[in-house]
Amino acid sequence: MPAMKKKAECVGIGQVFNKLVKQIGSPVDFELPESLNKWKPTSYSFIRRNVYLTKKMKRRLEDDGIFCSCNSSVGSSGVCGKDCLCR
Repeated sequence: MPAMKKKAECVGIGQVFNKLVKQIGSPVDFELPESLNKWKPTSYSFIRRNVYLTKKMKRRLEDDGIFCSCNSSVGSSGVCGKDCLCR
């Protein structure tokens, strides 16, 4: 059965292409617009190094992690309060 189904699909596809060819008719010559014909490629510039692959040094010496600007009280557990501003 699969061979008959495959053959039926090929016949169906062939009919579709035959209909398309009849609708298109004779071939048409295609020409590019003058602006594309006169277009010249840009000059090539050699890339000396890939800036995305080089490792950049940190500009700041301190850690860029989150730090708090609030003052912890002597008896606190080390957790910031509601009024603390963390950056």
